[in-house]
Amino acid sequence: MYKMQDIIQSASLCPIRSIGEGIEVLLTRRAFWNYEKHRPMRYPGEWVFVGGAYEDGDKDLVETA
Repeated sequence: MYKMQDIIQSASLCPIRSIGEGIEVLLTRRAFWNYEKHRPMRYPGEWVFVGGAYEDGDKDLVETA
C-alpha cells in the first residue's frame, strides 16, 4: 500500500488539433542525460506527452502540466 509521501504528483497534457481530415498530437522526446542529477534519464529517447512533476509554486496540476 502506498503512503501519501510515496506518491509523486505529476501531470501531462495531450494537446490535439484537427487538421483537414486528420489530427495532430503534440509529443516530446525524453532526453538521454539528466544534467541536474548527472546521470542517464529513465526511458531515454521515448516519445511521450508533454508534462512535468509538481513543484511547490504550482497552483494546481493544470499548472504542473
